[in-house]
Amino acid sequence: MLSSFHLCCSLLPFVLCGFVVQAQELQPAVLQVTAAPGPVVVAAGQDAVLPCQVRPAQGWAQLEVTWFREHFSPFVHRYKQGQDQFGEQMPQFQGRTRLLRGGLPNGSVDLKLLRARLADRGSYTCFVRRDPHYDEAVVELRVTASGSAPLLVLEQYQAGGIRLGCHSSGWHPEPRLLWQDAHGQQLPALSEDIAQDSRGLFAVNSSIILTRGTKQNLSCSVQDALSQQGQASALYVADPFFQNAQPWMAALGVTLLAVVALLLLAVYLLKVRGRQQATIALQKAALREREAEIERQAEELAWRRYAAPIEEGGSGSRHSPLRPRPVRRLQGREARRQAAGPPRRPPEVQPLALCAGPGRLHLGQALLGGGGGGCRRMDRGGLQRGREKEGGD
Repeated sequence: MLSSFHLCCSLLPFVLCGFVVQAQELQPAVLQVTAAPGPVVVAAGQDAVLPCQVRPAQGWAQLEVTWFREHFSPFVHRYKQGQDQFGEQMPQFQGRTRLLRGGLPNGSVDLKLLRARLADRGSYTCFVRRDPHYDEAVVELRVTASGSAPLLVLEQYQAGGIRLGCHSSGWHPEPRLLWQDAHGQQLPALSEDIAQDSRGLFAVNSSIILTRGTKQNLSCSVQDALSQQGQASALYVADPFFQNAQPWMAALGVTLLAVVALLLLAVYLLKVRGRQQATIALQKAALREREAEIERQAEELAWRRYAAPIEEGGSGSRHSPLRPRPVRRLQGREARRQAAGPPRRPPEVQPLALCAGPGRLHLGQALLGGGGGGCRRMDRGGLQRGREKEGGD
């Protein structure tokens, strides 16, 4: 009796251990959800796969998988009871998500995101439930954007060289710009400016002083810090462009050019002034000659008008020598003069004395100083006309 009691006591622990083991075998295994250890990087416009793994993999038909961001609802994508659920899906993800069901038997519940955008970057939560257990993991998505090729611009002459600028835009995240020479050595930038627009894209501007020699051949490259992908542009500046790199030389050249232009202008103005003065002098000389001619013609006309009454008086005319000629004869003489044109003054001669005597005209120089008789000075023209008058009488 006592031996049988000891036997029962020794078998009791073994029986209890068997019940515990059998109970553990009947209880479902606890879920364990894991995600990628690092962020998922994708270029904008490309498809992204967010990985998520469930352990153990059995019982995958009863799994409920929900991908969401900050809040559980609305969600990014939901898989439940063997079907995709879109009732409470976020509007920006409609038509762009897909659960890769091919990996469910292996415990893979990866989510494929189509045509990734910059706004899609951020954290995504993979939530898996299999009653009564559940678990979750977080996946980070980073979206990059490759910008335009660097644009190299010759800006201006500065500090004895040429200031060269490099511009590129449309990058995300913030890019890195590098200047390199022909040997691949990095060159320090003179300035660098990075700006971000409303879409979240970055634009970078940088400049460098390019000098004659080894730095004539260089390149500007812009790289994405995440994917290490980028674009580059190279430029070679020939020697003739460095001839104007010295500011004082350019200023001296401009000054000399201005001085030469002023000298040429001064010479031209002096020539023009000389021509004008010569023209004015010729005009003045011609005017003086014209005035002298007019004066000579006026004097000749005065002599003719003065001598005509004396001729008429010496021929026994009934008119007095001091009286003017008859109007008819004077008009005839004026008509002949006008028809013959303006008279020309004869050459200067020594004036003689014309004396009017009792019945004739005679010349005498002795009477010029004395009185008696009517003696008047007249030229050879008047004398000739007096002789012709005497012959007619």
